[in-house]
Amino acid sequence: MDINEIFAVEYAVAVFNELCEINKSKDFKPFKVAWDTSLGLATFKSIHLDDTNYPIITEELGIDGIFTKHYTPGSNSDLFGLVRKQVVQYFLTDGFSFKNLYLRNRPDVLLNELSRLSKINVTENLMTPNYSAALEFELLDGSIKLPFISLNSLTVKQPVSLISEN
Repeated sequence: MDINEIFAVEYAVAVFNELCEINKSKDFKPFKVAWDTSLGLATFKSIHLDDTNYPIITEELGIDGIFTKHYTPGSNSDLFGLVRKQVVQYFLTDGFSFKNLYLRNRPDVLLNELSRLSKINVTENLMTPNYSAALEFELLDGSIKLPFISLNSLTVKQPVSLISEN
């Protein structure tokens, strides 16, 4: 699976979780993605967030630290902006009322829909994340738990399930 597809699927799930929280969906427990990887079934965070939980698009080394650029909500110029727009349009009507949130009770169908919505045509003008490490990597069987893993050393085949975070 292409690294941008991984970022897009994970962010689509994050936007869905956010919409459910805004809607105050009863007894909703946020989802995260279980991935089929070359090391086995695993969860991880491919998207790096800042202190306010906004996705970071780029990280650049400077002399005094790491400088970050964040995605722009509603933007057509970065991957996260486009994914957010697709997901929000699917789950909101007229920008005010919610639709299709019942899919939280059918995570099998939800994963298919979020995977479909996250398919973005990545052009050279589109800003995409430049980091290459996944954070909080853990195999579902618990045999490996790492604070981060290089995405260059890991083959991610596909998302296989949505699991509740809580």
